[in-house]
Amino acid sequence: MGVKAYLTAHWNSLLRLSGLCILFMGLSLSFATAQTNEDCPAAAGTFASSQICMDGADATISATPKGDAVVPDGFETIFVLTTTEELVIENVSDAPSFDVAASGDYTIHTLVYDPNTLDLGIVEVGVTTGGDVNGLLIQGGGSICASLDVAGSKFNFGSCDPACEATAGTLAAVDGACLENGTATIEATINEEPNIPEGFERIYVLTQGAELVIQNVSDMPSFEVTEGGVFTIHTLIYDPNTLDLGIVELGVTTGVDVNGLLEQGGGDICAALDVPGAAFDLTECVCEATAG
Repeated sequence: MGVKAYLTAHWNSLLRLSGLCILFMGLSLSFATAQTNEDCPAAAGTFASSQICMDGADATISATPKGDAVVPDGFETIFVLTTTEELVIENVSDAPSFDVAASGDYTIHTLVYDPNTLDLGIVEVGVTTGGDVNGLLIQGGGSICASLDVAGSKFNFGSCDPACEATAGTLAAVDGACLENGTATIEATINEEPNIPEGFERIYVLTQGAELVIQNVSDMPSFEVTEGGVFTIHTLIYDPNTLDLGIVELGVTTGVDVNGLLEQGGGDICAALDVPGAAFDLTECVCEATAG
């Protein structure tokens, strides 16, 4: 689901306590970091580390924010606990710490929101998913200004499947692009390097509008466009053996559609998409010449 937020995976460790295999992942895989867009300055930020404290059959899981969130005036921050790959919402808290049973998959997410525009009364614990909430937000193709760190910090008890190590990094837009004679070239530079596991590839995706409709792909973060409006360049790190890009229909498929197939978006494919990307609001170039 998905706009402003970036995929970074910093570390993961395997612990074995009393014969229980615990996958303890401090993953800061997010759709919103300190970088924001002009339409919605809120950013959920990312987590720097995670911790599990065992006490018999129960556990306390907690995460430490990196301090890169952006909370505009009138906005609030809460933390959301979800379970399973479907990110079913189980609890919310003012602190990123929850008591859980020492089994199953859990994720802690940060949500920065304006209570005047996002009514959390719509959330039905055990039914509503993080994807449902994200779909209401501008970053996920909706209309509400708020920021949810969809991937958050993950905890897995009982299953030691290897963590997805692909990360997309972040991009920065090169300023100055405008339409001249009906065309413009938009270009992004790498702000944070991605992590590309062996066998994975990197491509760049051009999307249009708040819905992130895919318009083109390229080996370079540079595209030519022929109309005004909002365009975004995204990085995609993927394994062509597991993610078939033949499913993408230009002008129809969205970045949100693709992200929903990935682990970071609640799917089951290991890949990394920088959903927020580098955004451009293209207008006609201004002629500054004067006759004197």
